[in-house]
Amino acid sequence: MKVVQDTLQTHVQNAQPVAAAQQDDPNEIATMRSPTVPLDGEAWLGFRAGDPVDDRTTWDGVYTTQQAARGEVVYSNHCSRCHQDDFRGTEEVSPLAGDAFMQAWRDDTVGNLYARVRREMPSDDPEILSDAYVDSVADSVAYLLRVNEFPPGFRELTATGAADVRIEDRPADVPNFAIMQVVGCLTQADDGAWELVRATRPVLADDPSASSAEALAALANWPLGTRTFELMVYPDPADHDGHVMEVKGSLIRSPDGDRIAVSTLDMVASTCDDP
Repeated sequence: MKVVQDTLQTHVQNAQPVAAAQQDDPNEIATMRSPTVPLDGEAWLGFRAGDPVDDRTTWDGVYTTQQAARGEVVYSNHCSRCHQDDFRGTEEVSPLAGDAFMQAWRDDTVGNLYARVRREMPSDDPEILSDAYVDSVADSVAYLLRVNEFPPGFRELTATGAADVRIEDRPADVPNFAIMQVVGCLTQADDGAWELVRATRPVLADDPSASSAEALAALANWPLGTRTFELMVYPDPADHDGHVMEVKGSLIRSPDGDRIAVSTLDMVASTCDDP
Protein backbone atom coordinates (compact mmCIF):
# COMPACT_ATOMS: atom_id res chain seq x y z
CA MET A 1 0.00 0.00 0.00
CA LYS A 2 1.27 3.43 -0.92
CA VAL A 3 1.95 5.46 2.18
CA VAL A 4 1.01 9.09 1.94
CA GLN A 5 4.17 11.08 2.46
CA ASP A 6 2.64 13.81 4.51
CA THR A 7 0.91 11.42 6.90
CA LEU A 8 2.38 13.03 9.97
CA GLN A 9 1.41 16.58 9.10
CA THR A 10 -0.77 18.08 11.78
CA HIS A 11 -4.02 19.33 10.29
CA VAL A 12 -5.18 20.87 13.53
CA GLN A 13 -2.54 22.81 15.39
CA ASN A 14 -4.51 23.47 18.49
CA ALA A 15 -7.30 20.93 18.42
CA GLN A 16 -9.68 21.41 21.32
CA PRO A 17 -12.64 19.25 22.18
CA VAL A 18 -15.80 21.00 21.08
CA ALA A 19 -18.09 21.79 24.00
CA ALA A 20 -20.09 19.47 24.03
CA ALA A 21 -45.88 12.49 26.90
CA GLN A 22 -46.07 10.43 29.32
CA GLN A 23 -48.07 7.19 28.68
CA ASP A 24 -50.93 5.91 30.79
CA ASP A 25 -48.85 3.37 32.68
CA PRO A 26 -45.68 5.06 33.95
CA ASN A 27 -44.09 1.70 34.74
CA GLU A 28 -43.58 0.94 31.08
CA ILE A 29 -40.09 2.40 30.78
CA ALA A 30 -39.13 0.19 27.86
CA THR A 31 -42.22 0.68 25.72
CA MET A 32 -42.64 4.43 25.41
CA ARG A 33 -40.12 6.84 24.02
CA SER A 34 -39.93 10.28 25.52
CA PRO A 35 -40.64 13.30 23.37
CA THR A 36 -37.81 15.76 23.03
CA VAL A 37 -39.40 18.55 25.03
CA PRO A 38 -37.90 20.72 27.76
CA LEU A 39 -37.99 19.39 31.31
CA ASP A 40 -39.17 21.78 34.01
CA GLY A 41 -38.73 24.71 31.66
CA GLU A 42 -35.04 24.08 30.97
CA ALA A 43 -33.37 23.36 27.66
CA TRP A 44 -33.60 19.74 26.54
CA LEU A 45 -30.92 17.93 28.53
CA GLY A 46 -28.78 21.04 28.46
CA PHE A 47 -28.69 21.29 24.68
CA ARG A 48 -29.71 24.34 22.71
CA ALA A 49 -30.58 24.80 19.07
CA GLY A 50 -27.40 24.96 17.05
CA ASP A 51 -25.31 22.82 19.40
CA PRO A 52 -23.12 20.26 17.60
CA VAL A 53 -24.85 16.95 16.82
CA ASP A 54 -23.19 13.86 18.24
CA ASP A 55 -22.66 10.92 15.92
CA ARG A 56 -21.95 8.37 18.64
CA THR A 57 -23.80 5.17 19.34
CA THR A 58 -24.05 2.94 22.39
CA TRP A 59 -21.15 0.92 20.94
CA ASP A 60 -18.72 3.81 21.40
CA GLY A 61 -18.18 3.49 25.16
CA VAL A 62 -20.42 6.24 26.56
CA TYR A 63 -20.23 5.31 30.27
CA THR A 64 -17.62 3.92 32.68
CA THR A 65 -17.46 0.67 34.62
CA GLN A 66 -17.36 2.61 37.91
CA GLN A 67 -20.48 4.53 36.94
CA ALA A 68 -22.35 1.33 36.04
CA ALA A 69 -21.36 -0.14 39.42
CA ARG A 70 -22.97 2.84 41.14
CA GLY A 71 -26.00 2.41 38.93
CA GLU A 72 -26.33 -1.20 40.02
CA VAL A 73 -26.86 0.03 43.58
CA VAL A 74 -29.47 2.53 42.38
CA TYR A 75 -31.26 -0.20 40.45
CA SER A 76 -31.25 -2.54 43.43
CA ASN A 77 -32.65 0.13 45.75
CA HIS A 78 -35.23 1.77 43.51
CA CYS A 79 -35.94 -0.24 40.35
CA SER A 80 -35.70 -3.98 40.93
CA ARG A 81 -38.93 -4.27 42.90
CA CYS A 82 -40.85 -3.52 39.70
CA HIS A 83 -38.47 -4.55 36.93
CA GLN A 84 -37.14 -7.57 38.87
CA ASP A 85 -33.58 -8.61 39.66
CA ASP A 86 -33.34 -10.35 36.28
CA PHE A 87 -34.70 -7.29 34.40
CA ARG A 88 -37.56 -9.35 32.94
CA GLY A 89 -40.28 -7.22 34.46
CA THR A 90 -43.83 -8.52 34.93
CA GLU A 91 -47.06 -8.60 32.96
CA GLU A 92 -47.53 -4.93 33.87
CA VAL A 93 -43.89 -3.82 33.74
CA SER A 94 -41.74 -4.21 30.65
CA PRO A 95 -38.30 -5.84 30.70
CA LEU A 96 -35.15 -3.74 30.60
CA ALA A 97 -32.75 -6.13 28.91
CA GLY A 98 -32.37 -8.26 25.83
CA ASP A 99 -34.53 -8.32 22.72
CA ALA A 100 -37.50 -6.64 24.38
CA PHE A 101 -35.39 -3.64 25.42
CA MET A 102 -33.88 -3.33 21.94
CA GLN A 103 -37.25 -3.66 20.27
CA ALA A 104 -38.53 -0.75 22.35
CA TRP A 105 -35.46 1.51 22.15
CA ARG A 106 -33.69 0.61 18.90
CA ASP A 107 -32.74 3.75 16.92
CA ASP A 108 -33.86 5.98 19.79
CA THR A 109 -31.35 7.89 21.93
CA VAL A 110 -29.81 7.45 25.34
CA GLY A 111 -30.95 11.02 25.99
CA ASN A 112 -34.59 10.00 25.66
CA LEU A 113 -33.99 7.00 27.92
CA TYR A 114 -32.36 9.29 30.49
CA ALA A 115 -35.30 11.71 30.32
CA ARG A 116 -37.81 8.91 30.80
CA VAL A 117 -36.01 7.61 33.90
CA ARG A 118 -35.61 11.11 35.31
CA ARG A 119 -39.20 12.13 34.80
CA GLU A 120 -41.13 8.95 35.61
CA MET A 121 -39.03 6.40 37.50
CA PRO A 122 -39.64 4.86 39.93
CA SER A 123 -43.35 5.18 39.27
CA ASP A 124 -44.28 5.50 42.95
CA ASP A 125 -41.75 8.29 43.60
CA PRO A 126 -40.41 9.68 40.32
CA GLU A 127 -38.44 12.50 41.94
CA ILE A 128 -36.37 10.33 44.25
CA LEU A 129 -33.54 9.61 41.82
CA SER A 130 -32.96 13.27 41.03
CA ASP A 131 -33.27 14.16 44.70
CA ALA A 132 -30.96 11.38 45.95
CA TYR A 133 -27.85 12.76 44.30
CA VAL A 134 -27.23 14.57 41.07
CA ASP A 135 -25.77 11.67 39.08
CA SER A 136 -28.12 8.87 40.13
CA VAL A 137 -30.19 8.99 36.94
CA ALA A 138 -27.13 8.86 34.70
CA ASP A 139 -25.66 6.07 36.84
CA SER A 140 -28.82 3.97 36.52
CA VAL A 141 -28.87 4.46 32.74
CA ALA A 142 -25.20 3.46 32.59
CA TYR A 143 -26.08 0.28 34.44
CA LEU A 144 -28.84 -0.51 31.91
CA LEU A 145 -26.30 -0.06 29.11
CA ARG A 146 -23.95 -2.50 30.81
CA VAL A 147 -26.75 -5.02 31.36
CA ASN A 148 -27.50 -4.84 27.64
CA GLU A 149 -23.83 -5.56 26.88
CA PHE A 150 -22.88 -2.19 25.45
CA PRO A 151 -19.16 -1.58 26.10
CA PRO A 152 -17.86 0.89 28.69
CA GLY A 153 -15.51 3.73 27.89
CA PHE A 154 -13.39 6.25 29.76
CA ARG A 155 -15.85 9.10 30.30
CA GLU A 156 -18.92 9.02 32.48
CA LEU A 157 -22.35 9.39 30.95
CA THR A 158 -24.00 12.75 31.63
CA ALA A 159 -27.38 14.23 30.76
CA THR A 160 -25.79 16.52 28.20
CA GLY A 161 -23.54 13.86 26.75
CA ALA A 162 -26.38 11.36 26.41
CA ALA A 163 -28.62 13.56 24.30
CA ASP A 164 -27.75 12.31 20.80
CA VAL A 165 -26.16 8.92 21.50
CA ARG A 166 -28.10 6.44 19.41
CA ILE A 167 -29.14 3.04 20.75
CA GLU A 168 -28.19 0.58 18.01
CA ASP A 169 -27.86 -3.14 17.38
CA ARG A 170 -24.36 -4.58 17.41
CA PRO A 171 -22.60 -3.21 14.31
CA ALA A 172 -21.19 -5.50 11.68
CA ASP A 173 -17.44 -5.91 11.97
CA VAL A 174 -15.23 -4.12 9.46
CA PRO A 175 -14.09 -6.83 7.02
CA ASN A 176 -10.49 -7.99 7.00
CA PHE A 177 -8.26 -5.85 4.72
CA ALA A 178 -10.94 -3.18 4.33
CA ILE A 179 -9.97 0.49 4.43
CA MET A 180 -11.07 1.81 7.81
CA GLN A 181 -10.86 4.78 10.15
CA VAL A 182 -10.19 4.79 13.88
CA VAL A 183 -9.26 7.37 16.54
CA GLY A 184 -7.10 6.71 19.59
CA CYS A 185 -3.94 7.49 21.54
CA LEU A 186 -0.58 6.91 19.90
CA THR A 187 1.95 5.16 22.11
CA GLN A 188 5.06 3.02 21.76
CA ALA A 189 5.00 -0.50 23.16
CA ASP A 190 7.86 -2.05 25.14
CA ASP A 191 9.04 -3.91 22.01
CA GLY A 192 9.26 -0.63 20.06
CA ALA A 193 6.13 -1.16 18.00
CA TRP A 194 3.74 1.76 17.64
CA GLU A 195 0.22 1.18 18.90
CA LEU A 196 -3.07 3.01 18.93
CA VAL A 197 -4.61 2.43 22.36
CA ARG A 198 -7.96 3.52 23.82
CA ALA A 199 -9.11 3.37 20.22
CA THR A 200 -12.66 3.78 18.97
CA ARG A 201 -14.62 1.12 17.12
CA PRO A 202 -13.27 0.93 13.54
CA VAL A 203 -15.58 2.15 10.80
CA LEU A 204 -15.30 1.83 7.05
CA ALA A 205 -13.60 4.81 5.42
CA ASP A 206 -14.96 6.25 2.19
CA ASP A 207 -11.60 7.84 1.41
CA PRO A 208 -8.17 6.58 2.59
CA SER A 209 -6.60 10.02 2.22
CA ALA A 210 -6.12 12.50 5.06
CA SER A 211 -9.27 14.05 6.51
CA SER A 212 -9.91 17.78 6.30
CA ALA A 213 -9.07 20.08 9.20
CA GLU A 214 -12.80 20.51 9.82
CA ALA A 215 -13.34 16.73 10.00
CA LEU A 216 -10.41 16.29 12.39
CA ALA A 217 -11.71 19.05 14.63
CA ALA A 218 -15.08 17.28 14.78
CA LEU A 219 -13.36 14.07 15.90
CA ALA A 220 -12.18 15.90 19.03
CA ASN A 221 -15.77 15.50 20.27
CA TRP A 222 -15.53 11.72 20.30
CA PRO A 223 -14.76 9.88 23.52
CA LEU A 224 -11.92 7.40 23.26
CA GLY A 225 -12.68 3.70 23.23
CA THR A 226 -11.20 0.49 24.59
CA ARG A 227 -9.48 -1.14 21.61
CA THR A 228 -5.77 -1.53 20.77
CA PHE A 229 -4.24 -1.76 17.30
CA GLU A 230 -0.63 -2.29 16.30
CA LEU A 231 0.33 0.19 13.60
CA MET A 232 2.38 -0.67 10.53
CA VAL A 233 3.50 2.88 9.91
CA TYR A 234 6.31 4.78 8.17
CA PRO A 235 7.90 7.27 8.73
CA ASP A 236 8.43 7.06 12.48
CA PRO A 237 5.58 8.89 14.26
CA ALA A 238 7.53 9.65 17.46
CA ASP A 239 6.69 13.35 17.31
CA HIS A 240 3.06 12.43 18.00
CA ASP A 241 3.66 10.09 20.92
CA GLY A 242 0.86 10.67 23.43
CA HIS A 243 -1.39 12.53 20.99
CA VAL A 244 -4.92 11.63 19.95
CA MET A 245 -4.64 10.56 16.32
CA GLU A 246 -6.92 9.64 13.46
CA VAL A 247 -5.66 6.58 11.59
CA LYS A 248 -6.84 5.38 8.20
CA GLY A 249 -5.58 2.22 6.58
CA SER A 250 -6.15 -1.47 5.93
CA LEU A 251 -7.38 -3.53 8.88
CA ILE A 252 -5.46 -6.78 9.33
CA ARG A 253 -7.21 -9.09 11.77
CA SER A 254 -5.16 -11.62 13.71
CA PRO A 255 -5.67 -13.89 16.74
CA ASP A 256 -2.58 -12.22 18.21
CA GLY A 257 -4.08 -8.74 17.89
CA ASP A 258 -5.42 -6.58 15.08
CA ARG A 259 -3.05 -4.41 13.07
CA ILE A 260 -3.47 -1.47 10.70
CA ALA A 261 -1.40 -0.91 7.58
CA VAL A 262 -1.46 2.86 7.89
CA SER A 263 -2.32 5.11 4.96
CA THR A 264 -2.70 8.37 6.88
CA LEU A 265 -2.00 9.40 10.47
CA ASP A 266 -3.22 12.82 11.58
CA MET A 267 -3.44 14.61 14.91
CA VAL A 268 -6.85 15.21 16.48
CA ALA A 269 -5.69 16.58 19.87
CA SER A 270 -2.33 17.18 21.51
CA THR A 271 -3.11 15.17 24.65
CA CYS A 272 -4.92 11.94 25.48
CA ASP A 273 -6.02 13.27 28.85
CA ASP A 274 -9.78 13.64 29.28
CA PRO A 275 -10.84 17.30 29.41
